[in-house]
Amino acid sequence: MFKKIRLSKIIDHPHFNQFEKITVKHRYIDEFECAMENSLIESKINGNSKAIILVGDGGTGKTSIIEHFVEGTQYQHIELKSITLDSNTTVKSLSGALIQKIDPNYSLNNGHSTAERTNILVNLIRRNEIQILFLDEFQHILHGNNSSDHELVIIDWVKSLMNACKIVVVIAGIPSILDTLDTIQDAGQLKRRIEEKINLNISQNEEDVLYILRFIKTYINKVQGVNLEILDNDEMYKAIANESQGKLDRIVKIIKQTTYSAIFHDRAVANHDDFSYGVKHLHASD
Repeated sequence: MFKKIRLSKIIDHPHFNQFEKITVKHRYIDEFECAMENSLIESKINGNSKAIILVGDGGTGKTSIIEHFVEGTQYQHIELKSITLDSNTTVKSLSGALIQKIDPNYSLNNGHSTAERTNILVNLIRRNEIQILFLDEFQHILHGNNSSDHELVIIDWVKSLMNACKIVVVIAGIPSILDTLDTIQDAGQLKRRIEEKINLNISQNEEDVLYILRFIKTYINKVQGVNLEILDNDEMYKAIANESQGKLDRIVKIIKQTTYSAIFHDRAVANHDDFSYGVKHLHASD
C-alpha cells in the first residue's frame, strides 16, 4: 500500500508554497491573445460579436490560459467576467450566476424565469460595459441531458447573448464541444462568429513532444530549495512525459511531490527514491 508523507512535517519549509507561484508560459498564450485582441476590435469597431473556442482534455492548460488573460496587467482596462460551470448548470442557473458575478448585490430569486434572468443579464452587461465573458467547462451545460434539442437551446442562448450585447464570448471545455458544433445543423450562426478554435490536446507529433520536454525542463529549473538535477536530463524528461501522459498538471504533480519527498527526508539533492515517490503519488491519486 502506498504511504503518503505528512505535509504537516514540511509545511514550515521556506519553499513549501513555491508551486503556487511557479509559472511557465503556455505555448498557445500568444495565439489566444491575438484571437482575443482581434475579436475585441471586431466587436468594438464593427459591432460584430465573436466567439473563441478553447478546448482540451483536463490538465492541458485551458484554465491557466484564461487565468493568464484575466490576471494580466495589460488587460486591466478591459471589463470581463469569468465563470466555471459545473454538472448541474442550466441556462437559468448560469444566467443567475453571471448576474451575481456582475452585481453581487442584485436581488435575484427563483421566481425569475430563464427569459427574465437573461434580460436582466443583458442589461447588466450593457450597463457595466462588459466586453468579454469566459465560460469554462462548457461541456457541463452543453451536454447536460444528451439531447440535440437541449444542445441547440444552449447554442441559441449563447448566440442571442452575443447578438444583444456585442461581446466576445470564450467557450472553454473538452474537445467534444467542437464535435457538437459541427454536427448540429442549426449551429451555423454561432460557428460563423468563431474567431479562433484552439485545441490544446497533445499528440505524438514531433512539435508536441518537444513542447512537453521543454515545459518539463523549464519547470524543473524554476524549483527552489531542492536540487532536482536528477530529473534534469533527456532520459528523465521522457520518463516524466510518459508517466504524466503529457498533461501539464500531471507533470507539475510529479515534480512537486518529488520535491516534497526530498524536503521530507531532509535531502538538499533529490534522488531516484524521491522521483519514484512523485510518480507513485500521481498514480495513487488517479
